[in-house]
Amino acid sequence: IILKYAMTMFFKWIVENNLFEKVLICDLVHDEAVIEYPEDMRDVVESKLVKAMEKAASVFCKSLPIPAEPATGLHWIH
Repeated sequence: IILKYAMTMFFKWIVENNLFEKVLICDLVHDEAVIEYPEDMRDVVESKLVKAMEKAASVFCKSLPIPAEPATGLHWIH
């Protein structure tokens, strides 16, 4: 449920910033999200994605932080 909540926040950011056809949520696998975006947007997309995932985790787990670790590649890394 944490990933679904994070992706809801991330999707709202995509829509609010008119990135609907640039930033694509391709797949959600267990606790990972596969996102496609232009290479020049890497820093901003990863930053927003990490913030959304960590904020979602903090809602459900208040006793300790759960860090999000982005990984970038030309294919699904795991």
